[in-house]
Amino acid sequence: MKALSVSLVLGFFLTLSQAAPLNTTTQMMMKDHYCPYGWSHFEDHFEDHCYIFINSNKTWIEAENYCLFVGGNLASVHSYEEDHFLRSLTKDGTYNFPLTWIGGNNAIHLAVWLWSDGYKFEYENWARGFQMHQMNETERCLQMNYGLLKKWINTSCNKTLPFICAKMM
Repeated sequence: MKALSVSLVLGFFLTLSQAAPLNTTTQMMMKDHYCPYGWSHFEDHFEDHCYIFINSNKTWIEAENYCLFVGGNLASVHSYEEDHFLRSLTKDGTYNFPLTWIGGNNAIHLAVWLWSDGYKFEYENWARGFQMHQMNETERCLQMNYGLLKKWINTSCNKTLPFICAKMM
């Protein structure tokens, strides 16, 4: 009986040693998509992020500072899918979508929009009349959920709005 047990254990380890290692795709599929309590997960083509909608009105810089305090930044948006996901986070029980801060700003140069997390500003969802070339000196921060189509507009950074924080997993 003891010899049978030893044979089974040796056979098990021999089988494991001959098994193919997990490839990168398998390892990525097995990755735990954990976000802290109250945060929501979204995976884009490059990275996993956790997001939280903070329904407390703050200026843009106060909102960014809050996000930095919790280990992130105001959310940056890189695709239609991500924009739609973020919009869904802001929806309240009556299907209202409040105007909400995200991390876009042109504080450094009027014609150059940047994300506060350092990502390139490649995806855009501007409302008609708020195109990048029509910005003015006093409206240098980005809000989402404008109008019926829930587009983006630039507005004064001193306005107080709820906001979305994002952090990498």
